[in-house]
Amino acid sequence: TDTATIADDPTNTFTPGGPGTFSKTLTNVPAGALVRFDLFDEDTDGNDDLDLVLTRTVGTTTTTVSTSGGSSSRETVQHRNTATATYTVWVHAFQTDGPDAVFTLFGWTLTADGLGTVAPASFTATIGGEQSFTLTGGALTPGARYLGEVTYSQPAPGPGLLGRTLITGKAT
Repeated sequence: TDTATIADDPTNTFTPGGPGTFSKTLTNVPAGALVRFDLFDEDTDGNDDLDLVLTRTVGTTTTTVSTSGGSSSRETVQHRNTATATYTVWVHAFQTDGPDAVFTLFGWTLTADGLGTVAPASFTATIGGEQSFTLTGGALTPGARYLGEVTYSQPAPGPGLLGRTLITGKAT
């Protein structure tokens, strides 16, 4: 998490490094990782409209890969990395309820490092069927926000990865 104060952008026009911007850069994000950033209305100091822009740099080429610009500060940007890259997330103060806004930016780099467990570890899925399972994420701090992912795959000689489900929330 990063907590910062950002001045209102009087022009309401996003420009990287321009008025009303805050940035955070992640370098050497590994291939296959999911990069995600979130803002939440309850984690700002008022009735602010903050937006997010996520850029990806590989070599000397920078591209915008995700934007989120709703009418509040509940915003999400994410991108699954296909090659090692540098990411920069920009917070833009489109409209604040005063001269500035205090906010907390939440960010994750999710890799397939297997920190949590699923029980049962494997099961046979049936189209239209249901399967219950339990996710255990280790020592989580109560009240902290977390991001996790469950992947679904078919063993060899099948096609491998079939799908993914992102799981977000606060630990209890």
